[in-house]
Amino acid sequence: MLNKLRSENGFGLISVVTAALIVAISIAGLFMASYITQHKALSTYHYRAALLKGAQKLEEVKYKNRSNTSRQPVNIEGIASGIFTLDELSNGHRITGKIHPITVKRKIADIAVGNNVFFDKVYVRITWYDGPRLYLYKVLNKQKMIILREDYFYQYVVGQ
Repeated sequence: MLNKLRSENGFGLISVVTAALIVAISIAGLFMASYITQHKALSTYHYRAALLKGAQKLEEVKYKNRSNTSRQPVNIEGIASGIFTLDELSNGHRITGKIHPITVKRKIADIAVGNNVFFDKVYVRITWYDGPRLYLYKVLNKQKMIILREDYFYQYVVGQ
């Protein structure tokens, strides 16, 4: 019975199967890391594209109010919101973002700024999802959002 326990028959097959399993797990890990890295790079690209689109909308507000005499509230009429394309992928999928309606909140400035000084907080909110519905979609593709804000000060004269 002792000779049967000391026999090494079959241990070569076990070591080959173990080595193959380790190599398979390593290759799967490399592919997964490559996929996640590529997704993060695309996510950064989409973030920058959405940020530029939001800045464009704030510039439209600024251009529309360029002749404002500093005594009128900010005018945002005619500035469009809606769906826009962030990226067109090589497989035909489009990554889209949504510009939500621009909001304006009027506030009274601190008395240290001056009498009858008001300011408008202009907000641009953009939301998007990063990619097509592929692997790990629910983990990697949570809704992303950017909110940009710009303040416009003006003096309000009572009686005008």
